Amino acid sequence: MAKQHTVSIFIKGDTWMAHHSDPAIREIFDTNILPTAYTSQMGAKQVIASLKEKNPGLKYRFDPTKAFGAVTWEAK
Repeated sequence: MAKQHTVSIFIKGDTWMAHHSDPAIREIFDTNILPTAYTSQMGAKQVIASLKEKNPGLKYRFDPTKAFGAVTWEAK
């Protein structure tokens, strides 16, 4: 059985960001934190519902601890 990866969402500025646990995301984008298409005008439950609808194979959670000063790139 394949491992279910987690996506933690948080707000940075006015954008919902997604922190992915899947190492393939870092391989492809050189980061594991990517912006979503959603602004902070949407609530966390709405964002998670929309993301789940598009990719139901992942586990989603809201992580308010990442909201301030989030790192979007890390040196290897």
